[in-house]
Amino acid sequence: MFLKNLKPQTMLKSQIMLFFIVGSTATVINYLVFYTFLEFFHIMYIVSSVTGYMAGVLFSYYLNFKYTFSAEKDVIFKKMPIYISVYLLSLLLSSLLLYILVDYLKLAPKLSNIFAILQSSVTNYLGCRYIVFRTNK
Repeated sequence: MFLKNLKPQTMLKSQIMLFFIVGSTATVINYLVFYTFLEFFHIMYIVSSVTGYMAGVLFSYYLNFKYTFSAEKDVIFKKMPIYISVYLLSLLLSSLLLYILVDYLKLAPKLSNIFAILQSSVTNYLGCRYIVFRTNK
């Protein structure tokens, strides 16, 4: 939308910044849901993590679609299956990392989930930039 008129290098920096802002907010939502489910509802750490992750994905989809990558409105439903696939792959990878960190390396679930969130943030950006919202220019 408003990024389209910028020079390519400026646009990339702005896009990364917007993705960071949206992603940071989604990450806070992710971690708050994870923490709430784990601490207050005593739900297993993997289930709590997946639930938090999905809450963050739902929050970020619209904002990334509309603002970060300025996708056209007519393709919102065409892009959704690809977007969900990228995020499911990222979820699988972050859940595997979380499992390894907690069950094999014996790190605390709360600390381990931060590493899992960081890993998924990188995977999500790369997937959105180069797969979901790529432009053929």
